[in-house]
Amino acid sequence: MRSRDPVSVSGYISQYYPGGKDAGGLSVNEIAKPIVTTLSTGNKLPAPVVLDKKSIPSGFAPDAKGGSIESLTLEPNKYALDLFKSLEGMNVRFSDARVVGAANSYNEMWVTVDPNHNKTKRGGVYYGSYNDPNPARLMVQTLITNQAFPQADVGDTLKGITEGPLDWNQFGGTYAVQAREIGTLKSGGLKPEVTTAAKSDEASLATYNVQNLAPKDPQAKYDRLAQGLITWASPAGATRPR
Repeated sequence: MRSRDPVSVSGYISQYYPGGKDAGGLSVNEIAKPIVTTLSTGNKLPAPVVLDKKSIPSGFAPDAKGGSIESLTLEPNKYALDLFKSLEGMNVRFSDARVVGAANSYNEMWVTVDPNHNKTKRGGVYYGSYNDPNPARLMVQTLITNQAFPQADVGDTLKGITEGPLDWNQFGGTYAVQAREIGTLKSGGLKPEVTTAAKSDEASLATYNVQNLAPKDPQAKYDRLAQGLITWASPAGATRPR
């Protein structure tokens, strides 16, 4: 059973800007020069705030007319960004979330807690418009030290409950759940796409994101990128050199 210690905290309320105020990210509430007194121990955790398609507003952020939204009054019932701001540092929970951004080397992934919203054929999520930027999309990180982070791919699902405190992540430019409990990974079966071979009167054009390729990257990354450039799969499944 998880427990918490109620405390009395006094200090000065201030706004901290991760990366600096000019970095363009949101501020984080903090208490400067805090004095903390523990009132009791062994108490149950409060019930988490449930995040789902019903609790997250369809609007993402207020229109600041080209300025900063920092000075605007929070409207958590109207805007998702304001809701997340109001829950900063608080315990939140979601269930059965679809993975829309694969796990990376920093143990981060992106999910949507509104699984059917703007769903793509391959299980991701598309950006509909400025008025529909997928407000239910969140980053997931982990506070679990005795369990490997799920190596999730787009279209997978975190089945069951994922729970932990919500906080602003300056590197992802989004709010992240620091999971104390994370759902069970269920594969969506995503496989590499196969392109139909060009006809004699057709030309194939493609772009390739090599993800900030650098000399110090592991050889495995170079091998994987080279494989994609050198070979292609025919509709029948055979591989041929290009």
